[in-house]
Amino acid sequence: RTDLLLCSKFSPKPWRLSPESVVDACKESLRRLGLECLHLYQLHYSDVLSQPLKAFGIVNNKDEIYWEGLARCYHEGLVENVGVCNYGPKNVREAHEYLSKKNVPLASNQINFNLMRYRSSLETKEACDELGVRALGYHPLGGGVLTGAYDEEWFGAIPPGINKQSSKARRVRWYQSKCAPVISAVREVADRRGKTAAQVALNWGVCKGVVPISGARSREQVLEAAGGFEDGGGSRWRLTEAEVGMLDEASNASTEYARGFELI
Repeated sequence: RTDLLLCSKFSPKPWRLSPESVVDACKESLRRLGLECLHLYQLHYSDVLSQPLKAFGIVNNKDEIYWEGLARCYHEGLVENVGVCNYGPKNVREAHEYLSKKNVPLASNQINFNLMRYRSSLETKEACDELGVRALGYHPLGGGVLTGAYDEEWFGAIPPGINKQSSKARRVRWYQSKCAPVISAVREVADRRGKTAAQVALNWGVCKGVVPISGARSREQVLEAAGGFEDGGGSRWRLTEAEVGMLDEASNASTEYARGFELI
């Protein structure tokens, strides 16, 4: 456990109305994990995205309430760092300013950042850099599309009785078509480097100054993800500027990955 960074998130909800709700949720996470302190505690998204009565003109934005809760968690020693998720340039600046007045550093902003979701996240990344906030990138593999996992063999393996035009299958087919330039470029670099497509996609994120958050369902996937940062001997490797530029151009020629939160 000492080798791991353990993190948790607070989910804004209409019934969570006070800073104490953030503190209480943090304490409950610590209880479940058997810890005394978290390395990082993040707000899952801005409360502006959790307004069930917005259609009726009723909005109760509790962002500052939740920022105060983060500050209390930090000063009470429940967490070593605090962060936010899915904050765009405006919100991350506001959160940073608020927490700075409380003598609390804003450590991170977790956003949708990958080769299929680059252009619309770039302004937010630049704001994070300006403020000294580390950007964490989720969906670094574009939901698996960048890895080549969803090939014809995958479609052919769908069990009988399951509609091949299911939502996921249709979505994958659509992205395979609309994102063909970047998928092809990733494979080209991977073949030339002797890496997997997933490793190239992860390394691109690192080269952009983002910490990619890659999910894994097996030991093999964990090891493959680790190979996106280090080679088999434990030496760090990075894409060249030319390779990053090639991937950037291919990304710009592809449709953006739409899954995830809007950045505000």
